[in-house]
Amino acid sequence: MNLLLDTHAFLWFCQDDPNLSAAAKSMIENPANRKLVSVASCWEIAIKAGLGKLKLGESSAAYIPAALARTGFELLPISIAHALEWSPCRSTIAIRSIAFSWSRPSARDSP
Repeated sequence: MNLLLDTHAFLWFCQDDPNLSAAAKSMIENPANRKLVSVASCWEIAIKAGLGKLKLGESSAAYIPAALARTGFELLPISIAHALEWSPCRSTIAIRSIAFSWSRPSARDSP
C-alpha cells in the first residue's frame, strides 16, 4: 500500500511524537507499505524552520535529507501537471495530521 504523509504526520513520525496515532505509526512502520512525502512538505518544513516557527536542531538543508534517508521515505515530486490532473487514488492512503489518524482520500478531498 502507498502511504502519503502530510507535513505534520511526517515530522511526528521522524520525531517519534505522540501526536501521531498508533494506527498511523503502525502503518508507516509496516515494511510492506511504500512511504511517501511530498516535496511541498519539505518546502513547508524549510519555510517554517527558516522563520523560526519550527525547531529541528539543525538546518532544514541537513534535517530533511537525513530524515528521508533514516526513515525510508520516498520524496514525491510534484509538477503543475500533477496538480491539474489530481484525482483520488484508491491505492494510496493519505495520513493527515488534522485528525491525528489516517483516512482514505475521497472525492471531497479534491480541489
